[in-house]
Amino acid sequence: MSLRFGLLAALVALATACTPAVGDKCTYNSQCGTTLTCDTTFSGGYCLKVGCREGECPAEATCVDFGFDTRWCMRACAAGNECRSGITCRSAGKCSATSDPSAAAPCTLDGQSFCGNAP
Repeated sequence: MSLRFGLLAALVALATACTPAVGDKCTYNSQCGTTLTCDTTFSGGYCLKVGCREGECPAEATCVDFGFDTRWCMRACAAGNECRSGITCRSAGKCSATSDPSAAAPCTLDGQSFCGNAP
C-alpha cells in the first residue's frame, strides 16, 4: 500500500512540476498549457494570460494594464533577480479609476511590479 502511495505522490509531483507558469519561456502556444498564450515578442518567448481583471491571474502573476483595453497576466516581481535572464522587473503604479487608458506607462491592478521587456 505505501509503495502505491509513494508512486502516486511521485506522479502528482512530476505532473505539477511540468505545468507552465506565467513568465515561462516558450516558442509555441502549446508550451504554455491551455490557459496561457505564448508571446514571442519577448526574448525566449513569454507565457502570459491575455485579458484579465482583478483576481483573475495565477498566484505568481499580476494583471498589467497597458492601456487601450490591453491587460495581461504577467509574472509579479519585487527585485530584478526574480525575473529570468533577458527580462526586467518593471515597477508599475496601481491602476486607479482615473487612469488614462492611453498612458504610456503601464499600471497593475494590485500595484505590484512585473517581469517584462525593458521600457
